[in-house]
Amino acid sequence: MGIAINHRGIRLVYDGASHMGVLMSKEELESARSFLQDPSKTPKDQAGRSLRDLVDRGFLPKGPLPSIGPSSLAEAAALVDRYTSQVLIRKFCLKVTDRCNFRCTYCRGTHMTSPGPLRHMDIHTARKGLELYFGMYSRVFLKLSQRARAWALRVCPPGLSWYGGEPLLNFQTVRLSAEAFLNLPWGELGIPRESLRFSMNTNLSIMTDDMIDFLVRHDITLFASLDGPKDQHDLCRVLEDQTGTFDTAFRNLMRIKELYPRYFSRRVSIFGVLTDRHDVQRCRSFTESLGALRSVHFPERREGVFVRDPQGVIERVRLQGERMIEEMLETAKDDRSFPASPKAAPLYPFARMSFQRPLPYDPLKLTLTCPMGVDNLMVLPDGNLSICHKAEVPSIGHVEGGIDRMALANLYLSYGETVTRHCSSCWAVRLCPVCAASRITGSEERWDFINPSPAECRAIRAETAFRMRCFLALSIELPGVARRIEELAKDPSVNVGVLTVDSIERAAEDEGI
Repeated sequence: MGIAINHRGIRLVYDGASHMGVLMSKEELESARSFLQDPSKTPKDQAGRSLRDLVDRGFLPKGPLPSIGPSSLAEAAALVDRYTSQVLIRKFCLKVTDRCNFRCTYCRGTHMTSPGPLRHMDIHTARKGLELYFGMYSRVFLKLSQRARAWALRVCPPGLSWYGGEPLLNFQTVRLSAEAFLNLPWGELGIPRESLRFSMNTNLSIMTDDMIDFLVRHDITLFASLDGPKDQHDLCRVLEDQTGTFDTAFRNLMRIKELYPRYFSRRVSIFGVLTDRHDVQRCRSFTESLGALRSVHFPERREGVFVRDPQGVIERVRLQGERMIEEMLETAKDDRSFPASPKAAPLYPFARMSFQRPLPYDPLKLTLTCPMGVDNLMVLPDGNLSICHKAEVPSIGHVEGGIDRMALANLYLSYGETVTRHCSSCWAVRLCPVCAASRITGSEERWDFINPSPAECRAIRAETAFRMRCFLALSIELPGVARRIEELAKDPSVNVGVLTVDSIERAAEDEGI
């Protein structure tokens, strides 16, 4: 489960099982290979003896991992109990409607053959969902010390996100649920109203002045969909009759900017989707010119597809990797903000690997995903609960009865069995970007976890190895930049990962709050 990454004669030997990296010269690597082929031989040099000590402590173990995640229902149930009592929920979503007035060609809903009834969420369902969320948040929040609570409110305050369909098609429930969220007894937890947060995704098809006033009054973080200029946006974002939607979307976006320019620059982010048909540079240049807080484009995603062009990814890394690394080094040298920029974010996972000691193998910690149904939760229009906004099936409960812990435990067990079959011998197992939600396919009646294809896995490993080379190059050529990336990657207030009671307490103590 190891790989050797080389940059200018320095080799980083990485072990996926222990998530540890060791720097070696060419001679040391050859010595290591000889020792691993026959561990019974006594190493002749200090490097060999050091390697033997690491191997004895768990570095580069033989064979695949025994399991990933729980291997029995009892283990899965214990994992759910541990998560629900220790993990602070980071995101809570109300999917207030299934309905959407667009028929975007890359949207899963557009291509569903049997989408079922298109539902609006009523306010009773929304309120029950909010009560459930309040209980989940407060259960963990009250276990924190006062200084840890202050840290948690800064990094992960209570929040409500609205999703659809197009959520503003059900503006009444959006508006009433905002009031209900604010009126929950947050004060009893010592949480002021000013700490509460809102966010919303919208395709910009509907945006009255009353709606804009609502967004601004509640300081809602708005994720607005716009792919690029008119000819690019209208390639995929169309109505049922295939006419384009740019004119309406752009007019509504600019109306927000006209009425509230400061809100626009502080709270509005533009999200676009790119396909093979789009001119990437034109799309990015256009949206970046609009003056919003952020402009981000995502690749098109389809159910069951994890890498759009696996061989293309492999060839790009093989043919252009050296040039891309040199360009990254030039950017990092000239731009002091590089470590905190989106360009450096893909390197953060490598900055968190251990260079001191192998991490112990623990199948319950090596789940390859965030805590399902605990770290993130979405309420569907009918009140069913799903593990996050990326996956509507399977149901893990209902707002009237809360999370069904046994259903959730079975979900963990099924997921663990799926990834253990496929991923237990992969060196990139701890660095794989494919989460549980993206592996779910099917409908409520018949769903399953799936794995990437062998070709997709090869592409994922190629991309992962390339990014590891980037981090190694930075560590050698620009060590100050690499150290700054490591600081940011390990700072939970910047690189916000799963938040447990223990991790929050440690973070608050480290910051001296």
